[in-house]
Amino acid sequence: MNEDGRVVGIPKKWLHAAYRLETWARMYSFKINGYSSRRYWPRIDSTTVIIPPIHRPQVNRPTKKKKSDDEHATPSSACVSH
Repeated sequence: MNEDGRVVGIPKKWLHAAYRLETWARMYSFKINGYSSRRYWPRIDSTTVIIPPIHRPQVNRPTKKKKSDDEHATPSSACVSH
């Protein structure tokens, strides 16, 4: 029974195969070993060139204004208290 009092039955009957433990174990049963260096990568003869996406700033974000070094070096008179 469920918390609501409904009978849900055996999960294997209504659960999709992708969510079963057996499927997970089968998918992760093999081991992938990486290459230790780029020189071991296989060469591919391809005419396709992948370019990076165009960077666009986030919407409604103000631009970051950096302070110059002069403003950091000398304290202003408003910050000095006597």
